[in-house]
Amino acid sequence: MTTRSDSNIYLTGFSGTGKTTVGRELARLLDWRFVDLDDEVAEASGKSVQQIFADEGEGRFRELESHALGQVSRAGNQVVSTGGGIVEDAANRAVMASTGFVVCLDATPEIILSRLQAQPRDEPGVARPMLDSDDPLERIRS
Repeated sequence: MTTRSDSNIYLTGFSGTGKTTVGRELARLLDWRFVDLDDEVAEASGKSVQQIFADEGEGRFRELESHALGQVSRAGNQVVSTGGGIVEDAANRAVMASTGFVVCLDATPEIILSRLQAQPRDEPGVARPMLDSDDPLERIRS
């Protein structure tokens, strides 16, 4: 794979599509740094992603996430696992497009659900609100 030395690879996609798993392996293969944007937000705020959502709401989380993306994007040779909603903001899309390559991972709703259900619910930094639905599979599909 040929890449510019100052590029990043940004992995986007729905929760449970494998951004962290694929990102870690890709970074290892490229000998690049792996960055999980949720971890960057948690470290900068001193709160887990779950705590931010509970205490301050999704809007505040998205602000912190955009700020973290701006900070991370200043460096190169990174594989960055983003939150599923990062692409909803045009400014975030522009930052990623101007500093690297954006790859959207995909999986069927059934695979996503099985992956999310297999993860520990109390894992630090893991917020899976779609699992709290009466019909999580339908929520994933929508």
